[in-house]
Amino acid sequence: HLMQTDLPGMRSRGTGDWAGLFNSFYWIDRAKGIGGVLMTQVLPFFDMPVIETLIGFEMAVYQEVGAAVPPT
Repeated sequence: HLMQTDLPGMRSRGTGDWAGLFNSFYWIDRAKGIGGVLMTQVLPFFDMPVIETLIGFEMAVYQEVGAAVPPT
């Protein structure tokens, strides 16, 4: 999957990502030079606690490298 628009404070347009059945995820943001991997072995797919962890992880990565826009 390729992002078609920017996700403010996070992914850039053109970021590639993938999700696996057991809630493993990765993304590669070439524009910002950032990528990440979160691997689990949890069912069902799109388990909300895992999704919340993924979003928090991704936000922390972008904030750590100074690519994120802090929430207002």
